[in-house]
This record gives sequence, C-alpha cells and structure tokens, in this order.
Amino acid sequence: MRALPKPPNESALNASPQIVSKPKIKRERITDSVAKRRAAGSDLGGRRERFTDSQVENARRLIDAGQPATHVARDLGMSRATLYRRMGELDARQWITSQAP
Repeated sequence: MRALPKPPNESALNASPQIVSKPKIKRERITDSVAKRRAAGSDLGGRRERFTDSQVENARRLIDAGQPATHVARDLGMSRATLYRRMGELDARQWITSQAP
C-alpha cells in the first residue's frame, strides 16, 4: 500500500517570500557598508599583497636584462600572469602619482 503525498503546508508557502528577500537585504547591507568605507577612505579588505613594489621592480629589471619572465616569476613564487598584472598595477600607480600636481 502506497502513501499519498501530503499537501503543502500553508505556513511553508507563506515563508517563501521571506526566504527570497533575505539575499536582497544582505546585498543592500554589503553595498551600504562598502559605500561607507569608501567615503571614509577606509580599507575594503581583501587579500594582503605578498610581494612588495621593490620586488616587482627588481623582477622587471631581470626581465629587461634578458631573463625569461616565467623563470623570474617562479623564483618569486608567483605565476607569470600575476607578475605581469603586478607590473601593470605598479606602472598605473606610478603614472597616477606623476600626474598629481
């Protein structure tokens, strides 16, 4: 003998709008928090940079001297793509500071 499935509970049906709105509320809270931190000039968090600007500059000198970028990156313990990205970020920061009056 097979049991018939139970009809849905009315309280479960009424609870679903609350479940849908929780991610929206969380997103609003995060957006507000980030906006406040940016306005205050605070750090937004994230992963700490493991390599200093001087290490990236030294890596650039080695690459300019003829060392393969892959070898230089591996010696530093990062991928070649990360090395190129960090060199680009460093260039951008130096350009911005040189343009400031």
